[in-house]
Amino acid sequence: MKITVSGRELIEGIGLVKHAISKDVSKLALTGIRFEVENNLLTLVGCDSYRLAMVKVAALDEMESVNGQAIADMKDTEPLIRTLKVASGKALSTSTVY
Repeated sequence: MKITVSGRELIEGIGLVKHAISKDVSKLALTGIRFEVENNLLTLVGCDSYRLAMVKVAALDEMESVNGQAIADMKDTEPLIRTLKVASGKALSTSTVY
């Protein structure tokens, strides 16, 4: 699965949902950001069982009906955020392999 979104919008979206991510390792499914692609929208969701945050980011290119979802652990998204900040403003491609 591959979707192209604005790097700046992706950074902002992650920033808006990361406060709601659980730091409790006994709730492993809640320690990351859920990335869901459907209908040319990337939805980012963070939840710690008390708080829920959701942001939608539009794809830059019209895509064939690509749908999918994955959860990325917050420790795995930190390097992504650093990379995006260096390249902010450019259209970046994010991909998820199942």
